[in-house]
Amino acid sequence: MSFKVSEDLNVENILSKITEYDIFNTYCTPFKTLDKFFKSELRVDNSPTCKIFVNERGDLIYHDFNGGSYNCFTYIEAKYNVDFNTALNIVNRDFGLDLRVTWKSTTEIENIKPQIYSGKKRTRNKVTILKKKRRKWNLTDKEYWLDRYGIHSSTLNYFGVEPLQYYWINYSRFTPKSITYSYEFSKGVRDIYSPLDIEYKWPASNTRADVHIYGLKQLPKTGDLLFIVSSLKEVMFLYELGITAVAPQSETVFIPERILNNLKNRFNRIIVMFDFDKAGCVHAQKHANKYNLEYMKFCPVMIDEYKAKDLTDAYEINNNKILNLLHNYETYV
Repeated sequence: MSFKVSEDLNVENILSKITEYDIFNTYCTPFKTLDKFFKSELRVDNSPTCKIFVNERGDLIYHDFNGGSYNCFTYIEAKYNVDFNTALNIVNRDFGLDLRVTWKSTTEIENIKPQIYSGKKRTRNKVTILKKKRRKWNLTDKEYWLDRYGIHSSTLNYFGVEPLQYYWINYSRFTPKSITYSYEFSKGVRDIYSPLDIEYKWPASNTRADVHIYGLKQLPKTGDLLFIVSSLKEVMFLYELGITAVAPQSETVFIPERILNNLKNRFNRIIVMFDFDKAGCVHAQKHANKYNLEYMKFCPVMIDEYKAKDLTDAYEINNNKILNLLHNYETYV
């Protein structure tokens, strides 16, 4: 005999089954199209002053230019004058999600009219469509990539890096405030990277960490040495020096075992070289231990020596020291 185990009612489990778009489309009655103005149903509104748009984090936001801003759950709170947990419970009931309530509700929802038939689920419509308009390489790009890190436009093109004039997240267009690039993996699959934007350095992505590995497509069939580094920027920096490398999308993400085993069959040595800070050293050791690899012997922390936490920034500060490191390194086995 088998038993169905319900998942807990929370934001993460709700958004694994339906989307923010589904929720706004159900509970915000006047909403029809992203980024189009409409009249508020939360107050007297004589002219269209509200819209729902995708912010730079990829979240859907309701904004009233004469009122407040809400995400899809806080909008329900405002509309029905309920608390956050009750808002989740309303969505759970109306979409028939069968998620388990783990708290004692202080608000009865029976008097709140269901917006759709219980058990009827909407088709998922993920906010993961990324489009872009490319621009030409310019002097600012050269100052960032070539002057600072020695990375030429031919290398950027080879690794699928494109300078952007603007980009779309679903149907909302964004104009970058500073130099911004697309890291292209395949048609429609990309990361958006704004290296000089302190708050939103990675404003959008529709890639998967367990599938999309930086530099993997550009690897030779076989080789003597392969480095696993922290970023595509470091992969390209090493490529300019004749050194082969790949990078996961984050130091905290392990390269999938099936991919790592394939790389072991193709390269004689694989060395993990993450950032110089404590986190980089810890994750380098974890990767090395998990897959029986070597890792660089600058651990523990070497920020004081290299004056930067990652390879490319340290190169910008003292290129001779980094070049010496790359030609005279030691590893832990």
